[in-house]
Amino acid sequence: MKKKLPIILIIMLFVTSINPLMVNGLSPFPLEINNEAYEPKNMPFVWEDSIFLPLREIGEKIGYEVKWDENRRAVDLTRNNESLKLYVDSNEIVLNGGALTLYHLPVVKEDRVYVGIDLFSNYLENIVAFSNGYTKISIDEKRPSTEGIFTESKDEALKNKLKHFMKIYTENQNFQGSVLVARGNEILLNDGYGYSNEVLGIRNNNQTKFAIGSITKQFVGAGIVQLEEKGLLNFDDKVSQYVAGLKHGDKITIHHLLTHTSGLVNATELLEFYELTESTPMEIVNLVKDMDLIFNPGERFAYNNTNYILLGMILEKVSGETMEDYFHHHFFEPAGMKNTGVSYGKRPGFNIATPYQGYVETYEVDDQPLLENAYGAGNVYSTVEDIYRWNEALEGETVLSKAAKEKLFKGHAEMGGLQYAYGWMVGEDQGGQFYQHDGSTLGFSALSRKHVDKDTTIVILANRRLQKVYEIAAALEVILNGGNIEDNQIPKLPEAIEMNPKEYERYIGRYNVLNPLNMDNMVMDVFVEEDQLFLQVDEQEIVEIFSKGNHQFFTKIMDAHMIFELGEDGIAHKIVFTQMGMDFKGYKEGYEKEEVVIEEEILKNYVGVYELEEGFDLKITLENGILYLTPTGQGTMELSPISQTKFELMVVDASMDFIVEENGAVNSLYYQQGAYEKVAHRK
Repeated sequence: MKKKLPIILIIMLFVTSINPLMVNGLSPFPLEINNEAYEPKNMPFVWEDSIFLPLREIGEKIGYEVKWDENRRAVDLTRNNESLKLYVDSNEIVLNGGALTLYHLPVVKEDRVYVGIDLFSNYLENIVAFSNGYTKISIDEKRPSTEGIFTESKDEALKNKLKHFMKIYTENQNFQGSVLVARGNEILLNDGYGYSNEVLGIRNNNQTKFAIGSITKQFVGAGIVQLEEKGLLNFDDKVSQYVAGLKHGDKITIHHLLTHTSGLVNATELLEFYELTESTPMEIVNLVKDMDLIFNPGERFAYNNTNYILLGMILEKVSGETMEDYFHHHFFEPAGMKNTGVSYGKRPGFNIATPYQGYVETYEVDDQPLLENAYGAGNVYSTVEDIYRWNEALEGETVLSKAAKEKLFKGHAEMGGLQYAYGWMVGEDQGGQFYQHDGSTLGFSALSRKHVDKDTTIVILANRRLQKVYEIAAALEVILNGGNIEDNQIPKLPEAIEMNPKEYERYIGRYNVLNPLNMDNMVMDVFVEEDQLFLQVDEQEIVEIFSKGNHQFFTKIMDAHMIFELGEDGIAHKIVFTQMGMDFKGYKEGYEKEEVVIEEEILKNYVGVYELEEGFDLKITLENGILYLTPTGQGTMELSPISQTKFELMVVDASMDFIVEENGAVNSLYYQQGAYEKVAHRK
């Protein structure tokens, strides 16, 4: 039996153990400048946690005129309208007339000036990146974005509000990535935040390359639609026509794959997936080809990367091109996406930001096992500017005809208030129609969102797993719509509060917790070692947890939080574990929860539909003596009674209290979820 990955990833996977900066000295780093191999005459070297490069040699190679001022012991670099003066015996530089301070003091070695590599990225604004394991350095010149869609907006007030929000959000939430916001073919925000590489202090900018994860599916979907339009395949074709050996290939259609309704097992949830190296797509499919279906094809939606790995194989077989070549010829080149490609492909340019995981503390990770094996499910890298180019190309008919786009964006499978189309999630809000897709790898997060009726685009790419891209996008849209996000509305990362280790005793124990994703039980062990409190989930890696006061704890390496509820004896009997927006609730082993018995006639009074917000209802149903809640566009959840009128949700940290009037009628309920509180009235 193949083993599935744990659903709660408390710690990072594939932490890289390679750090070339631990030893000072000469380092024969292969260099690549503007996607071409370059062998420097003067060898780079490592010193004080940085890589030092020969200033004149590299500066001239990337197009700067370099002059030495002997009297002032200074170096002048000029290129077009750029100018930089660097003093050899000082950290001070003058960049385009403004004074700045370098992190690393320049070094003179054999009458040559060497500078930390961050000078080329942070001050001369080139794109500096490293291959996995720091075996290669790449330096690329930023290319000007001169197309009409990159016209700078003249709305200074709005631009400043967006810029200020991202500044405070980055400070408070340790965001690292790039963000682009556009409206009506005008740029409102286009900048980088945090570090592309933390060790070397290299900052992200608007042309930093990131793995985009499942946004890759947009290109696969578009490719399949193109082939269908040419009459080379049909959406109703069986997968067995193109891929042999799949147990249920004669039941599953291309349409099922495109809409995640195939019922196949998700290969990327198997540990064996991450153990494969230099694999082929068929080797990935072999992991699941003989497994039974989870459900009958077309029966329901279940997001599944196996679907798009298979679609990539079909695209290659029908088109006669590799997926990498097809993307370049049909999408990347026509749309002007020169900084986009396939990870670990044959084409040059795969120089992406360093991937990280973490929360308060971050850790570099090795994303190669996923990016090499993801294929059509998630192996493309890009920039915020190129994803914006892609969205704009889809507005016209540069890459797809009008008829093809109608097929691409037509929603089919229901998915929590949205519909899944062909590689896109589509939906409507009060402002009209939008389409979007997010992506996540072991060390990257991404979101591309186009609001069609408002003609706005938001692209967020980050080199840290599980960055809150939807939270950022929602705040940016509030500002775009004329609203405000106050600084105090942006939460700060938690800080650990010192506790007397003796206080930890009240929390220790084994908690049996309900997993809301599959309704299975999980075990959470809380214990003390050497005066520190630790948590272990289902025999996963042990992580330390830290107090933030009021019986609340958090981990520093993952955005995960715990709240303990104490009984009258001062001992914890319940835990609420929150991660990725989901709540996992459970009780300590041996704790006997007081049973609340409610007569069925009373429960019948609670049945009905209650309006919580305009267009959003809470539907209460009764089955076999148990109340169930079905919110608009979501699944059905069991309600657990706390009292004769109050119930809690075990899958979400929320409760509702039915309001009984003097005559016994129930026409409203009080709903509470976190800080959100509201009375919902019966419809």
